[in-house]
Amino acid sequence: MGLSAQSVQSNERRKWWVLAVISLALFMILLDVTIVNIALPSMMNGFQVSLSSIEWVMNVYVLVFASLLLILGKLGDLFCRKRLFITGLGIFIVASLGCSLSPNLGILIASRGVQAIGGAMMMPATLYY
Repeated sequence: MGLSAQSVQSNERRKWWVLAVISLALFMILLDVTIVNIALPSMMNGFQVSLSSIEWVMNVYVLVFASLLLILGKLGDLFCRKRLFITGLGIFIVASLGCSLSPNLGILIASRGVQAIGGAMMMPATLYY
């Protein structure tokens, strides 16, 4: 049974949309790791904390992300990469909102940890496709 030209064209268009969404998600993950470096001095002033305290904003993200990446990659292999990616994207977005609305350093650090969980859920799917 052959595929119609419209079906093939629709499939090709879908592939480009998937690539765009995955590329944007990977960009958000990588940007989130590096952009905090620029904001650290402002956060130190805003929260009135020391450098050793504010470093946890970066460290918690890297620690949680790195520790969960392999586990969540395997879960994506066993179950559904797409479902894991979409769930991770939702977690990442909600945690990003939590980071932006954090009234104190503790909530910011906790939000960054949750954000790292979402990033670790998305990353394996971005590497697969």
